[in-house]
Formats: sequence, C-alpha cells, structure tokens
Amino acid sequence: MRWCYIAVATVLLTSCAQPPRYEWGSYEDSLYQYYKDPSKAGDYLEVLAKATKAGDATGRTAPGVHAEYGYMLLSVGRQADATAEFESEKRLWPESAVFMDRMITTESAHRPPNTATSAVPGLTGKTGS
Repeated sequence: MRWCYIAVATVLLTSCAQPPRYEWGSYEDSLYQYYKDPSKAGDYLEVLAKATKAGDATGRTAPGVHAEYGYMLLSVGRQADATAEFESEKRLWPESAVFMDRMITTESAHRPPNTATSAVPGLTGKTGS
C-alpha cells in the first residue's frame, strides 16, 4: 500500500511540471565552453544572438541575455550594436535601467566618431551615431 502512495505522489508531482519560463537556448553550455576557451567568443556571440532572437519572437527573453550579448558585442568593438542590445535589455527589464544607462554612457564615451553598425543577427537595422 505504501508503494501505491509513492507512485500516486510521483505521478501528481511530475504532471504539474511547467515549461521553461524563459528562452535560454544553449546559453549555459556555450558560456561554459567560452570560459574554458575564450577563443570561442564567436561561437558564444552566435548563441547569444540566437537566444535573443528566439526570446524576442516568443516574448520569453531571459533576463540579462540582451545585456550579455551587448557586453560581448562591446568586447569585439561593435559599440553601436552593443548600445542597441543595452536598450533592448532596458526596455524588456526596466529594473535594469540604471545599470544599462551606465553601460550606454560608458560605451558612448569610448566610441570613436562615425562608427558604423555592422549587420548583427537579431537586430533590426539599428544604426550607430
């Protein structure tokens, strides 16, 4: 009889499982790979681009993904694209506004004049200043 209760409890608990709340893509694995081998920054950028695009398409963008993508874009010299990602993070997650504004201000202070925006997967024709 005890096994019957355990079986019923297991079925009830597993049937209540919910789908993931946010779209992370393969963020966790790629972050780990990037930390192990920083030369894989390009692969990590692609994963972040896919995660932001998928999250935006479903309305389930994970908190911090646009900010992380912006930081990585900034680290490879794509300042205007980074600013667009920081703005997206701020729009989707208003509680990040103070930090994102600080990142945008810092980025703008270090941007060379007449920086052009390159094509970035997941961005919709935003241009730099």
